[in-house]
Amino acid sequence: NTGDYAGIALLRYYIVYRALVRAKVEALRLDQLTPGGDFDSSHYEEVYRYLDLARAWSANARPAIIVMHGLSGSGKSTLARQLIEAIGAVQIRSDVERKRLYSLKPEADSGSALAQSIYTLEATMQTYDSLEDLAGKIVRAGFSVIVDATFLLKTYRDQFRDLALECRVPHVVISCEVPKNVLRERIRLRSEARNDPSEANLEVLQHQLKTQQVISKEERSGTETIICSESTLSPDQLNRLLQHIDPSESSKEQ
Repeated sequence: NTGDYAGIALLRYYIVYRALVRAKVEALRLDQLTPGGDFDSSHYEEVYRYLDLARAWSANARPAIIVMHGLSGSGKSTLARQLIEAIGAVQIRSDVERKRLYSLKPEADSGSALAQSIYTLEATMQTYDSLEDLAGKIVRAGFSVIVDATFLLKTYRDQFRDLALECRVPHVVISCEVPKNVLRERIRLRSEARNDPSEANLEVLQHQLKTQQVISKEERSGTETIICSESTLSPDQLNRLLQHIDPSESSKEQ
């Protein structure tokens, strides 16, 4: 919510530091136990729990870039929020970061018409550039990132494929594909609720349907692409994602 992504570069170090501090505190409590008194094993358990935590966070990170793809109302943000916990990633959302560039709160109404104001081509390019910058900072800090945007044009998908190559991290595209009538109903309900950063309406959806560049077979052959037609990944799809971003972790799930 704060947009303070710069601090993520120190987060892993901070977690290790805090875990070691807590381990030392518990060890000191052990030293303070009265000889011959009742023994409390929980202090030993806490010492090793914090040491294990510090060891885990000091291990070599295996970050990845996961790109969400799909028309407005296809369920990208809902699915992205579920994946945060499943793969331990940071989500960055274009609707939020676009408004941040223009000093607007996430759920503020920009009053913009189609392709106007904060939704011009130039503003959209700036938004994707900002997302690329943030994604780079996040993966270089050792965290996986989920980039939540429509990615309807190939140039933007290529932009993040190239970033993954530059950072030498796995790259996955999760494409959310649902029927048009479902898209329209979701957008209608979201517009009525007025509690979401997205300002996409039916006019925007119609424009997207006309101008989108569908992911081609050639593009899919060069990028791990998972097609999702539900509001969640199936167990097989989730395992496929884990296998691609970290084969060692996937094998532990077997």
